[in-house]
Amino acid sequence: MHDAQRFPPASLRSLRRDPLGFLQRIRREAGDVASFSLGEERVLLLSDPALVRELLVAHHRDFVKQNVLRTRPIEPDPERGLMMNDDPAAHVRGRRIFQPAFSTERLREYVGIVAEHAEALSARWRAGQSLDLAAELRPLTLSILAETAFALPLDGHERRVLNRRLGELLAPFAFATSPSRDVLGVLHGRRFWRSIGAQRELLARMRELVRSRRAGEGMDVASLAAQALDTPDGPAEAQAALDCLGILLAGVDTTATALTWALSELARRPDEMERLRDEALAADGDPERLPRARAVFAETLRLHPASWFIGRRARRETTVRDLDFAPETVGLVSPYLIHRDERLHREPDAFTPERWLNGSQDRVGFLPFGAGPRQCLGERLAWLEGALVLAAIARRWRLEPLGGGPSGHTAGATLAPHPPARLRVS
Repeated sequence: MHDAQRFPPASLRSLRRDPLGFLQRIRREAGDVASFSLGEERVLLLSDPALVRELLVAHHRDFVKQNVLRTRPIEPDPERGLMMNDDPAAHVRGRRIFQPAFSTERLREYVGIVAEHAEALSARWRAGQSLDLAAELRPLTLSILAETAFALPLDGHERRVLNRRLGELLAPFAFATSPSRDVLGVLHGRRFWRSIGAQRELLARMRELVRSRRAGEGMDVASLAAQALDTPDGPAEAQAALDCLGILLAGVDTTATALTWALSELARRPDEMERLRDEALAADGDPERLPRARAVFAETLRLHPASWFIGRRARRETTVRDLDFAPETVGLVSPYLIHRDERLHREPDAFTPERWLNGSQDRVGFLPFGAGPRQCLGERLAWLEGALVLAAIARRWRLEPLGGGPSGHTAGATLAPHPPARLRVS
């Protein structure tokens, strides 16, 4: 039976200043189920992986998605896309629409595209060059996602414009607990309004893309959205554009951040990089022959999960494994905390890809893509990108960290390196 340990009311200022430290302190002092107040919210921080999986999987209909700790209506919101909708039924409809873009058959078709983009990036670098990894990798993951899931090859100009607009859209989204986005607008000023402008421009671009695919029968995200417009349970055009933008956002920054962390970890471990190089040379581009590359990516996702918290708000009174949730209670899950639990992961703070190769690692406590019906739709594409990009770079380059490498995390839309990761290639 789970009893929630009470924790003193939280300070919004301390949470914004150091969200990871705040959550670690609660977990350390209050245990696997910690109850605390955040403003007028009642929050349960859940760190028991069995309890977490039951909440996300078996009880998913009893909860709505909660992106940030703020009040939201729990009824379906017609102005939100299906995939990003709080309502579980709307989300399931959206998932059925877009799932074919990430099917096994489509993933096979994506292998060559991912490999081509990865090789092009690696071939562009020069010996002795200093690299800002985020600046290198976000355009890469954007190009890959656009050409695979959206069937939209980007030229250099289109990639630069989209990358800049995505950056502007995400810039204000540090972890926030305000009950109103209007407060965030005041706090972030010009950067916030630039984000609003970027969102409008990107939504207009997505709407145009969906309209252009209405006559086709493609299996890409935009074509699937267009085909669904006239179905009884399909989205409105504005919802379809929101869904397309949501999928684009979900697949670019998260994968780029994970790859940034992976290369940062490899730069500190030349022996691991050499082993990866040997595997990449022998694999000859076959992703099935890259178990070490996948292990490096898995270990990176364990230590540095790009999606570092998952929120769910109770729609009704419900009980999950003897833990009672009153209506509107927020269940907060941090993969970052669970991934560093010494009861689940031996030497949890060590970067040890071997744990994924010898069969000793239990995946119950591994949640980099969530779990249940809202588990990341593009997870398999992310794994493919991780293996092929790391292999392409390992074949050509040795890596040297500049300035000692990242020493911590910046908890925003993703869990990014702090300070930003820079490397020299040779």
